[in-house]
Amino acid sequence: MQGYDPNRHRASDVGGCRESLLVIRIAFEILLPPIGAIIAVLALMVGTVLLLTSDYPALAILTVLPIIGGFVWLARRDKRIQAEMEEEARGRPGGPEPSVAGDRSPPRRTLDR
Repeated sequence: MQGYDPNRHRASDVGGCRESLLVIRIAFEILLPPIGAIIAVLALMVGTVLLLTSDYPALAILTVLPIIGGFVWLARRDKRIQAEMEEEARGRPGGPEPSVAGDRSPPRRTLDR
């Protein structure tokens, strides 16, 4: 029979203020980069419109430069990551050495020059 058990819900089982603040902090850490990107894109759009309607509409091309720089950065980063993954798949030096069963010695370090 199920009845009321006063020991069932102890104070240690219930989340406190610190736990709530930790959850809020983690949520903000996750959401801050996308929100920042959205704000940056909106600022670029507003800047483009303002410069297009100004006396010198050719200056609107300046708002495109950060976008181009972002694409170049992403392309280089993806290329570097792809090269690292290919090296790791081939088993070339630079990654962790495969461990031998029963070997408790510290990993060997090599000097790459």
